[in-house]
Amino acid sequence: MEQRRGRRKSVQMHAVVRYERLGLISGQARDIGSGGMSLQAGPVVVPADSAVRLHFKIPVDGGELTCDVGATVVWTRNGAMGLAFIDMEPELARALRLWTYGGMRPNFSFRKRFHG
Repeated sequence: MEQRRGRRKSVQMHAVVRYERLGLISGQARDIGSGGMSLQAGPVVVPADSAVRLHFKIPVDGGELTCDVGATVVWTRNGAMGLAFIDMEPELARALRLWTYGGMRPNFSFRKRFHG
């Protein structure tokens, strides 16, 4: 059951999930909000309620903010998963709120990959 808390922004950006049992899983974020994101990750299946680390970058004031946040897998279906953020740093929470609600101009020119 969908239980989003807040607005979501449609995106197409790279993100990496670190799941202890499988290692690093690369995917494309489809939408993001201050409470979580949906990620297209292909045939990889991470069970619901699994704890993961999520790595991604968001545009901030002409640069980018590297995000490393804990998350819980809320749902999985058709190669996608819903992730709810946990233990988020206040700076990241603020940046996501501003970006999601239109306070910062998006800049999707970054394409660096997380390795490690």
